Amino acid sequence: MQVVYFPYNADLPDIAASIGFFDGVHRGHKFLISQIIDEAQRCNLKSAVITFKNHPKKEIDPNSCPLLLNSFDEKIKQLEPLGLDYCFVIDFNHKLRELTAGEFIKDVLSKMMNVKKLIIGYDHRFGKDRAEGFEQYKIYGGKCGMEVVKENDFAPDDIKISSSKIRKCLLNGDVREAAKLLGYSYFIGGHVERGHQIGRTIGFPTANLMINDVEKLIPENGVYYCVAEIDGKWYNSMVNIGVRPTVSSSNNVSIEAHVLDYSSSLYGYEIKLYFVERIRNEIKMNSLDELKDRLVDDKFEVKKLSSIVDLDNKIIDLLN
Repeated sequence: MQVVYFPYNADLPDIAASIGFFDGVHRGHKFLISQIIDEAQRCNLKSAVITFKNHPKKEIDPNSCPLLLNSFDEKIKQLEPLGLDYCFVIDFNHKLRELTAGEFIKDVLSKMMNVKKLIIGYDHRFGKDRAEGFEQYKIYGGKCGMEVVKENDFAPDDIKISSSKIRKCLLNGDVREAAKLLGYSYFIGGHVERGHQIGRTIGFPTANLMINDVEKLIPENGVYYCVAEIDGKWYNSMVNIGVRPTVSSSNNVSIEAHVLDYSSSLYGYEIKLYFVERIRNEIKMNSLDELKDRLVDDKFEVKKLSSIVDLDNKIIDLLN
């Protein structure tokens, strides 16, 4: 897959494409991409997705811009193996925001990107104020030699998959349902910084994770079973997201991972956490001894849940 940033001056082949932010590159996105590739092959075109480096709502209404399921780099990495010929990247800026749908189709999709076939998602709208829809897009496309078609519906178990629905699952702590919609376990990545080291005193040393992307969504506070990726290897982990009410009066949210079967220091390491299951809410305990007893129970639960993970082959079986 060739990633092309616009403005781009070289000539492009005839293109079949769809446009969207593709946050999470979830199962619905992959279904759409498979249609793009099929249509491109059927019509002797090259396949592409057209996406934005920044979320459009950051330009339109920053206060309503959601936290994201992917960083931009993560999104590109997830698109790479899907078989597309191109990923076209444009900045959503004030100038682009002011284009009508007709202007966007003619001046950007047709003239700049040479799109000959545009596949539209079932609920997708673009252009100034998102005022027009599919029937108008067909007319505008026809005027510049572009066929505009609707994607086929994809609603496994009668559930329409969307990035907003996945965000809602994660904000409720339902990481298992989020994984079913995504098609993979949700993950966050970051580097380990020195924490308060209280866990070490009760036999549960933790890695204090500072995430790499401040726009990335963090699941609801609580204790989770995660799989940690460290130097290309996977480890079962117990992760707490929250304010650590037993040992701190601060309202600052931290992400602390107790990595099972890992004895070396993790300070300075980059690690990635894949969320498998939420074990419980974050609870204030009456003492460190009570906290330790609860962590022993949590660890036992993690070990029970670990049967759904094949660490050697990096497979998390959540979709059955």
